[in-house]
Amino acid sequence: MTALLSLITGLLGLALSLWFLAGFCLGVVQGFGRNKILWLLGKLILAMLLLHFHFELEIFD
Repeated sequence: MTALLSLITGLLGLALSLWFLAGFCLGVVQGFGRNKILWLLGKLILAMLLLHFHFELEIFD
């Protein structure tokens, strides 16, 4: 169960990181708005938390 949870959090963290990167690149090209920056920061923080949880599970497993 721990391995499955670790796999899921790792994949979700990676997907959110890539979604953040795509949004950031699009923001550089099109310009940033206030809402866009807040959404990007939210995605980045959530991705970092998921990846942190993934590595914590790997250490304890």
